[in-house]
Amino acid sequence: MPHRSHNPILVLTLFFLFAQVFWITNQAEATNQATIDRTKKIVMMLNIAAKEFEEGVVDGKVVVAPEYEESQVFLQQAIERFERIAPEISDPKKADDLKKKFTSMVAMVKDKVSSQKIWDEVNGINSELLATFNIEINKTPITPVSLTNGKKIFENNCSVCHGLKGNGDGPMASQFDPSPAVLSNPKLTGDANTTAYDNFEVINVGIANTAMIAWAGILSETQIWDVTYYLRTFSNMNLQLPP
Repeated sequence: MPHRSHNPILVLTLFFLFAQVFWITNQAEATNQATIDRTKKIVMMLNIAAKEFEEGVVDGKVVVAPEYEESQVFLQQAIERFERIAPEISDPKKADDLKKKFTSMVAMVKDKVSSQKIWDEVNGINSELLATFNIEINKTPITPVSLTNGKKIFENNCSVCHGLKGNGDGPMASQFDPSPAVLSNPKLTGDANTTAYDNFEVINVGIANTAMIAWAGILSETQIWDVTYYLRTFSNMNLQLPP
């Protein structure tokens, strides 16, 4: 059988073509994941902003100033992140409508409207954001929780501020103002007052104007769920793990 010679120019052209397609595909996936991560953060920040507002404002009056201030900071951070993903929304009208809703929320917080109105607006924005980008947020772990792993993560990363038992008495606690949260307080981690997802959100995005950093991007979702359930053992004697 006669030997067929390959055209070197054709081979190189095909190689670079496939390489370019591969690069473009990878870039699209990377951009998509970045948008997903930012959108999830926006949703969590808005939820926390609403919670802080609910605790800080009652009947149109500020009752806990730091909580009210934090609600404003979280809202502003959510808006800044929305501005980054807005160009990814293919429908300009939808992007503009969402922008107007964020602007409306700023006014609502400033006017100290009822917390129910804030929650209604937050839920509406979040639903629209998730639908726009076809994103689903799991409010429970999708893999089995490991308290052993959670304990290791907590002791290596969190105990220096929060203390080994979550009492807010870690070796660096005295250096911070405000002081680290007392995670053994049932109001923060108890089943009667909170859900695991409440804590999961805070660990993801951090707390404004404190030393509590955002752990999303440092820890995986699985790791955050593990440490979330571990720290809830501080205030729940018979902690129930998700199935």
